[in-house]
Parts: sequence; C-alpha cells; structure tokens
Amino acid sequence: MKRSRTGVLALAALMALMPLIAADVWAVDSQAAVRAANLWTRIQYPGDAHETYEPARYVQIADLDRDGKDEVIYLHRIPCDGGGSFDCTNSVTVLKTPINRDAEILSSKDPFISMFDDPKQSLIDLGYEYDAALHVPGEIEHLVIVGRTIRVTFMATLESHACLRGLRKRHPEWSQSECPPPGRYVWNLQWKPGELKRLE
Repeated sequence: MKRSRTGVLALAALMALMPLIAADVWAVDSQAAVRAANLWTRIQYPGDAHETYEPARYVQIADLDRDGKDEVIYLHRIPCDGGGSFDCTNSVTVLKTPINRDAEILSSKDPFISMFDDPKQSLIDLGYEYDAALHVPGEIEHLVIVGRTIRVTFMATLESHACLRGLRKRHPEWSQSECPPPGRYVWNLQWKPGELKRLE
C-alpha cells in the first residue's frame, strides 16, 4: 500500500508536536527561573552597609513534590563582612507556583507598575512566590537535585561568615544553631509546601 506524501508530512508534523503536547503546562523554563530567583534575591537584599548584593547561584528546576508544577531551587547568598550581629545570608531557597496562579497573575497586572516599583508583584507576574528556605552554615560548593531531594555540599571553616563562631561565644542567646566543626559536609534536604528541612 502506497502512502500519500500529504499523509507522511502530516504524520511527521504530528510527531514533531508530541513533545509539546505532552509537556507539562506548568513547566518552568530556565531563563524564567533565573529571573525569578534574581528578583526574589533583590527583594530580600536589605542594602545594609555590612552586606553586598549577589545574584542567585546554582539555580535548579524540579518538581519536588510531583504535583506537575516545577519549583525553582537556588542558593540565596548575601556576602557580608561579619561585622553585624548576624550570620551572612546563605540559604537554599525554594520558590513555588501559587496554587491559584492564573488568578493571582491576572489580579496583579498593572501597566503602570514596573519591577522597580513593586518587585513582589513582578515575581507574581513571573508566576512564582517565595515558599521556604534553610540556612547553610558554610560555603556551598555544589547544589544538585537527586530525585525529590536537594543535595548540598558545603565547607565549614573557622572563619566562615555564614556561621560566626565569635558571635556565638559573645552572645549564645542569639544563636539558633551551632557551627559544625571545620570540614566538608553533604546535607540532603527535603521540601514540602511551606517547609524545607534537613534529612538526618
């Protein structure tokens, strides 16, 4: 039986479209993920004299809870000189798609507001919102997604500004966690909406 050229071309066109048809409509493209991560990082940057702004690092995309909607995972780091009364920001952060995403985007639209006027609204316009974060007490070397787990490799040092040992000695009442002994660590983190925790 001889196939018509028209039929063959139609079949080829359909096969080419299959990945798009099968793709999750909630999938996040990498450029949008980086934009969202950098926007939230900018929102959180306090402009303190002790701190320096740094763009998001290790930006990853994954559907951590298998609900068909991608989360954005990244390192939110704000270098500081250690002269304040706090550890430098050094957190694994998760942005998620709002449950009522379409309604929130539509309600937030205002052509007269730019991201410089209202960055939180711009984050919603990108389709994301902040969900959870976990501070890491050392310099992060790797951040990867393994299945549904966020795996972080970091180096703890005596001089790390991400965990100020001197501050804890002077003001133990301010400390929420102890600094780990110097060395390389691997933490496995688990996320669910509203919570990011370390797996023991």
